[in-house]
Amino acid sequence: MGRHAIKIQLRRAQRILSKYALRRTTNQELNLRECRDMPLVMKSKPPLIYAEVCTYCNLSCRMCGRAVHGVAKEDEGFMDHDVFEELTKLFTPGGTLALFGRGETLLHPEFIYFLESAKKRGMKVSFNTNGKAMTDEIALAMVKHGQDSLTFSCSAGTAETYEMIHCGGKWDQLWENIAKLNNAKKHYGCGLNRAPAVYLEFVSQKDNIKELPLLIRRALEWGLNGLLVIDIVANSDEQESQRMNTPDTIPIAEEYYAQTTSVLDELKGLNPDFDLRLPSAYNRLTKKFMDVSEVEAFKGLSDKLGETPSCGTDSKMCLEPWQTFYVRFNGAVAPCVITNRDLGDLNKQGAPDIWNGPEFQKFRSRMRSTDKPFECLRCHLFPGPQKYDHSLDDAGKYEAL
Repeated sequence: MGRHAIKIQLRRAQRILSKYALRRTTNQELNLRECRDMPLVMKSKPPLIYAEVCTYCNLSCRMCGRAVHGVAKEDEGFMDHDVFEELTKLFTPGGTLALFGRGETLLHPEFIYFLESAKKRGMKVSFNTNGKAMTDEIALAMVKHGQDSLTFSCSAGTAETYEMIHCGGKWDQLWENIAKLNNAKKHYGCGLNRAPAVYLEFVSQKDNIKELPLLIRRALEWGLNGLLVIDIVANSDEQESQRMNTPDTIPIAEEYYAQTTSVLDELKGLNPDFDLRLPSAYNRLTKKFMDVSEVEAFKGLSDKLGETPSCGTDSKMCLEPWQTFYVRFNGAVAPCVITNRDLGDLNKQGAPDIWNGPEFQKFRSRMRSTDKPFECLRCHLFPGPQKYDHSLDDAGKYEAL
């Protein structure tokens, strides 16, 4: 081969390499690959970060664990600015920041700063809210900075039921505050389908299941983007009696889910992209709702993990230790929102150091084995019973890793 031909081949090779260099692996793609092998030390950063920025709440919803457990005085507070700044070291473009924990996010005086900081770093920002603290300023900031989604807790289709379930809340005020977001979108000249996407979350219960078709009708007429329906987690005998996912109540729930789907079909023209997610869309492996694209990404992963020898043949798996970083308001770090085990403290350690530190590694090792941690065996999402195990509250009962 002559020199000219060699040069041509080299140029072709360089063009091919350049083309592939432009398409770099995202942190989410790297994480998904790593989840197949479940290493103790991760090259990827957590794709899902929970920041519990506030543990105060201005409502007392009857299905919330707070209504049963309460919140100790020492567990009430706001996340410090410096703790949040340390957490940003784990932010990656395309990652998700859930500004959510045991309180009402919008009460934090630095909420707008947190939102802007996360969006500047390419994070997707979403969380649940009861909406009571929504202001015009906050709504404008959400649209201006491009918050990705906001989910309003609304487990009713009428004012009477809403105010019975969401104690301290007012039906009319909820919808007035939802309207503030729609008005903010109009202010910036964007349509209702632009960010943030506005969702409602409905916790199905015996006392409200009949109103689910009413709620989806209202959501569609208001130009909202979706409705998430979840099963109640029983924190008490009273809540246990409200469950709609028992053998006796599932047929009733499915009847109203079918009616809800019929309303969606009837009003589909109002929003062809309206996102209705029923409990069947909940993924036990990731502990999250999954949309169509996410289901495709995880296709086959569950089967592969089930075949991994180190997991044991009779053990269920959970990917939280490889995907989630949960920071409580005081800087304590946990691998998920269920456990009260501390794996580090952002007041004393760097966030990347904790993510791959010895405690996280021990937790991942236990999850890989048949000897799951104390709290995992009692988790109502593992899967397990849809009833909260109160032994989870006392971290002193947890065995050492």
